[in-house]
Amino acid sequence: PISNEGPSGTGNITGNYVSELWSDLDSSFIFGPSIPRDAGQCGTYCYATTSFGYSNYNALTASLQKRSTNWNMVANFTYGHALGLVGLNQAYTFNSINDPWNPGVDYGPQYFDRKFTLNILGSYQLPFGKGQRFDANNRAVNEIIGGWVVSPIFSYGSGLPLSVFSGSFEEWGVSVEGADGAGCNAVPINPSVGYGNAPVFGASITDPTIGANGLPSNGGSGVFMFNNPAAVFNNFRPNLVGYDGRCGGAGILRGQQRWNLDLGLTKDLPIFERLGIQLYAQAFNVFNHMQWGDPSLNLQDPADFGALEGQYGALALGNAPGSSANYTRIIQLGVRIHW
Repeated sequence: PISNEGPSGTGNITGNYVSELWSDLDSSFIFGPSIPRDAGQCGTYCYATTSFGYSNYNALTASLQKRSTNWNMVANFTYGHALGLVGLNQAYTFNSINDPWNPGVDYGPQYFDRKFTLNILGSYQLPFGKGQRFDANNRAVNEIIGGWVVSPIFSYGSGLPLSVFSGSFEEWGVSVEGADGAGCNAVPINPSVGYGNAPVFGASITDPTIGANGLPSNGGSGVFMFNNPAAVFNNFRPNLVGYDGRCGGAGILRGQQRWNLDLGLTKDLPIFERLGIQLYAQAFNVFNHMQWGDPSLNLQDPADFGALEGQYGALALGNAPGSSANYTRIIQLGVRIHW
């Protein structure tokens, strides 16, 4: 028999449900079960812990600092590459690598592998007030217009690895009954085909079944990751156990670039030697720009393939647990008394 609780019959084959297929076949062999779980050697889950994991991170960093009478700036640029076995943290108890006998098949870019990051922060005292370029020559006016400091914070990050999956997460026979299998990336049929990683408005929908949920007529945003989602979908095939040698790490494509600008405006008002007031205004995502979440690229879900829906955490780890939603512009005003 070739069946399981989810896809039935040949669905195990067409859907890459390798562990379910093997489990069904295993119970039919007259020489006894070969899967420890089915042989009664352990319960629903079989735990194995080793220290065989490995990873490496290499980076080139450059920093620039500049100070002047009215302004200060610090800029940090990093060009790096994080490689490893894409293991998740220990809280993911049921997670498993794809080949326990050869962990190297999972070696590739890590989930947090941003090749380029840039952070710039600084402060600039506006040239108004006593002793500044624009001196009102009036004490009361100078007290109002002087002493204001603008503080921008700019962050940029290139796209994170983006996975194309066949959808079963059992491509090499790991995941069973709710366990978090690492899964293997689908394989490009023509590796030389290029892919965009920026929002596309007015994409070419050559196949109405692929990316259909992203169309405005179906309640979608009308924004896609690719100019032609069908062409990308048709250029990938499932990862095949016994045929393909690697699983692609955290992803063989790249998600969208991320950037954000926050801005602060402050003014200190000294009253006595140890008493003062600070006025401040802060704007987060000052340009109020939209950042789309990276799309679903599941070969078993063609209707959502490549469609961009929802917002993304600004320079966070994609849609991983704990990532915050991309916020609209937030402005807050305040008064701080210090002594």
